[in-house]
Order: sequence, then structure tokens, then C-alpha cells
Amino acid sequence: MSTRMNNRASPPKRGPAFAAALVLALAVSVPALHAEADPVWVRFEEGRKLYEAGRFGEALTTFRNAADERRRTFEAAQASLAYSLKDPLSVRAVGSIDALIRLYADRDFIVSERMAIEAAAGSSRRRLAELFLERRLSDSFRAFLGVLDLVLTHRSWEELRDSIPRLEAETRWLARYPEAEYWIGRVYQREGELALARAQYERALSMRESFETPEDRYAAAYALSETWQLSGEMASYETSLKAILREDPLMAAEEEFLIAAMERTLSDASGPKAGSDAFDRFMTLYRTKTAWSQRAWRELAAFYRSGAREQALVHAAVAVNAPLTRIIERIAIREPGYVYSGLEELTARILADRDFASYAEASGVWQSLLYLADSMWLRNNRRGAQAVWTVLADHPELGESSRSARSQLASPSVKPFPAIPGTAER
Repeated sequence: MSTRMNNRASPPKRGPAFAAALVLALAVSVPALHAEADPVWVRFEEGRKLYEAGRFGEALTTFRNAADERRRTFEAAQASLAYSLKDPLSVRAVGSIDALIRLYADRDFIVSERMAIEAAAGSSRRRLAELFLERRLSDSFRAFLGVLDLVLTHRSWEELRDSIPRLEAETRWLARYPEAEYWIGRVYQREGELALARAQYERALSMRESFETPEDRYAAAYALSETWQLSGEMASYETSLKAILREDPLMAAEEEFLIAAMERTLSDASGPKAGSDAFDRFMTLYRTKTAWSQRAWRELAAFYRSGAREQALVHAAVAVNAPLTRIIERIAIREPGYVYSGLEELTARILADRDFASYAEASGVWQSLLYLADSMWLRNNRRGAQAVWTVLADHPELGESSRSARSQLASPSVKPFPAIPGTAER
């Protein structure tokens, strides 16, 4: 045993009575998680506070320091993991984290003591690592658990898939800190350095596996699109938004028929289903859901509408349908059996409810409805466009969208706009 413990004294053997007592002691007295906050995260949050306070130079330095500290931490973790996997036991684990922990534990502890620790940890692998780390361990076991515990502060056990190769990959990916790189870009953009900001956003996006949440990754993608728009490079602006939509399930090849059907429903002015009820038929037939891509659909609808381009129709359709679908679902929860009966009725419900009204405004529904109606007119569905304009015009509380709708009813026009209104959310 002494050689396997790297020349340290073996832990004393203990019997079943001690093991039973250990279960109770561990379950009651030891906290479930480390009390200490992740120091890199703390530094990152300090950078955000400095940014919000307008102390951009200090924020820049703090974000850079956080990125450097993250890199050093996980480079050290890579070295520790490589050291632990040189232990002959790692071969017997056949790539399983659980198997290697069990092999290490069986070598370092009597079975009853190991089982007591496992029982106290329950199903939490991070808790298991913490409890073992409080014990006297062989160096290779301690190194392995230290890395596992560190990675589990950033990734879930399910994401690791009980895979040692995956654990190795995560230590490489987590050495990069795209969130800090993104915020460095925010500082540059705030200071008017668009080229530097763009380079930072692109750098952050090149680290896609390292983002902790998809929301952060899409924040960087939208920020990149903003730099193109602010620079007046509209072809690149369009390309960057289309890159976001490429990840939307609605853009998958198998959904092409759905997109085409939506387009026909809204633009077919000559067929037997043409008429003023085109939008209501559209909302009755189709339900789409978006989350992170919602803004891209809306901004591309505005972009294409600004040039009176036909692509505006389908982008505006999704930009309208997705948030209205979410509202309809919420109404149905409150009122089982509710079904959509028309845009006028739904609009009145939304405006009468503070939460729905706020969500619709934040989602750009009314603006997107205006783009959609304009696009329907462009695609020769005149009565369908007039029906949507009429609903918007009847609600002056909708502000500019209502005023624009009244103007269109008085003198319909789909000439290009001189600028893209309200596309950038900064």
C-alpha cells in the first residue's frame, strides 16, 4: 500500500461501526458546496461593475486579468489531469470517470469507508469529490478529483457524460474565457473602437465550446452584427444575422416546406384563399417558437423591408408568429380552451394585460406586424395588408407602429425606408 500512496503512510483501517458513523457525520456536518466563490468569476463580475460605472480602462484591465487567470488555472488543471492519468489504474477505468474514482477509492480506502462516503454524497459527483478531498488520498487520486471538482463548477455532470476524454476536453476549452473576451469588446465598442470590438467578438465566437451558456454566445453574435451595422457595412450586417439564423431549427432543410407554406398563405392574392383574413389563417395554421434567434428574424425583417425586398415577408412572419404563439399559450394556461380568433381580439387582450403588453413591446411584435403588412402589400396581397394595418391603426397607444399603419392606409407605399428603424438593441 505504501508505494501506491506515493510513500505516504497508509490511512488506518477502520471497521463497519466507524463507517456507519461516518455516513451520519458527513451527511449532517459538511456543507454541500464550497463556500468560496470562484475567484476568476469574482474578478469578471468586478469588471462588469466597473464597466457599468463608466470606468472603462479599469474594466478592460480587469477583464484581461480574469482571462489570464482562467487560462493559468485550467492549464494547471490540464497538467494535474495528465499526471493523474499516468497512474496504471486509469487504463482499467476504460474512459469512465465513475470507474476511475471507484478504482482509486478501493485502493485508498477500505470498502466500508468508501461506501460511507458515497452514501453521504448521494448522486452528486461534485459532492463526492469534495468529501473524498477532505480525506487523506494518494497524489494521483487527489489530482484527479481536484480537476473534476474544478470542472464541475462550470459544467454539469450530465455534460461530462461520465467520460474521461470529455473531462480532458473541458479542461482545454475552459482555459479560454470567451465571456471576458466579449466584455473586452464591449469596452472597445463603448469607446468607439469598432474594429477592435469586432475583433474581440470574433475571438469570443471562435471559442464557442468554452461559453458557459448559449445566451452568452448569442450575445456576442448580436454584438458582432451591431458593429457591422454601426460601420455602415450592411452586407456584412446581413451575413452576420443570417449566421445566427443558421442555427435555428426553422432553417433546417426539413422545415423548408413549412416556410414555403407560410409564405404562400400570406402572399397568395390570386388563389381561392386570398383575402383580408390571410393573417388570421396564418396564425391559425402555424405555430413557431424561437428564443435566441427572435431578434435576428426581426432585424432581418427590418433590413429587408428597408430595401423593399421580398425576403422581408417570411422573416417578418416568424418575427410576429413566435412571440404571439408564446402569448397565446400563456392565455390558454389561464383560460383552458382558448383559441386564437383574430388579430383584433388578440391585440386587445395583449394591451389590456401589463405583462403581455411589456413582452409584446420588448419582442418588437407591433413593429414586425408593420413590416409584415408592408411585405404582404409588396407581394400583392393588398386586402391582407390592409387588414393588418387597420388593426394597428385602431390602437394609437402603439405609437409609431400605429401612425405608420394609418399612413399606409391613407396612401399605401412600400418604397424603401431611408434607414432601418430600431434594429440595434444596445
